Amino acid sequence: MKSQTILGIIFIIVGIILTVTLIGAVWGVPLIIIGIFLIIFRNEESKIESIKIKGGKKR
Repeated sequence: MKSQTILGIIFIIVGIILTVTLIGAVWGVPLIIIGIFLIIFRNEESKIESIKIKGGKKR
């Protein structure tokens, strides 16, 4: 879980650097978007897991 967040942050940072330098403006924006989606997906995945754990304890 944490590695996915770190990877997302790295993608965002690299994407910003590439976009600002205009060397990789084509690659920078998709990297930022992928990084954001990785972080969002990690949060949703952890919510789903916590719901599964709570459901398992009730039974």
